[in-house]
Amino acid sequence: MMNHDQAATVRPLTLAWVSRHLEPGERIVRAVALHGGITAEMRRLTIGTWDGGSRDLVLRSYVDPFYV
Repeated sequence: MMNHDQAATVRPLTLAWVSRHLEPGERIVRAVALHGGITAEMRRLTIGTWDGGSRDLVLRSYVDPFYV
């Protein structure tokens, strides 16, 4: 069974992909595993904005080869 910390871990290549799609000055500051994904791992990414604020995105990572 995977623990909560492992579930929240995002692969480096995935982090790089997300970072390329953020606005200038934004960065990923936190990843939290979400529950309920049947065909994918779901995570809430908190994005720090250039002005000190934040926003959340949901990252869906398909893990079953059937859906990839």
